[in-house]
Amino acid sequence: MSLVATTTLFGLKKTAIPILEALAKNWQGVAAAMLVAIVVYQNTFDHRVFFWADTIPYLRNLTDEQLAAIKKIETANSVLRDSIEIRNDQIDEWKDVSIELERNVEQLSVAILTQQTITRNQVRAILSQPTPQTCEASINFLRDHIPDLQYGPRESEQ
Repeated sequence: MSLVATTTLFGLKKTAIPILEALAKNWQGVAAAMLVAIVVYQNTFDHRVFFWADTIPYLRNLTDEQLAAIKKIETANSVLRDSIEIRNDQIDEWKDVSIELERNVEQLSVAILTQQTITRNQVRAILSQPTPQTCEASINFLRDHIPDLQYGPRESEQ
């Protein structure tokens, strides 16, 4: 199929035929012009004109934005790491305090059990003693067991 038949088939006017013939003869120049246009587009536009073709300045801007975001993330990560280390140090301090308190609780438990045993033995000793039946026996019992209640000589001693 010739160029004339193709242009007639697609309904192009007769003025388009000489242009297409000139393009066909000078295809190398057209290709070179297109390559120059692509290179200029890639290096000068800082935003996308054609959605499928990213330009170098656009990619540089995108890279700069991403590097700035990475720096912010690194800074936040550093702050977070420092905060975690501080909390870990505090946890270690509280762990030491907790261990000391547990040791104190164990010592107090032993002391309480010892005191309970002593008190229980004292109560048994008191309960096993004979109970005074008269008023005079009660007073004598108190005098014998509480030295501060010595008001005077006993009647039996006089």
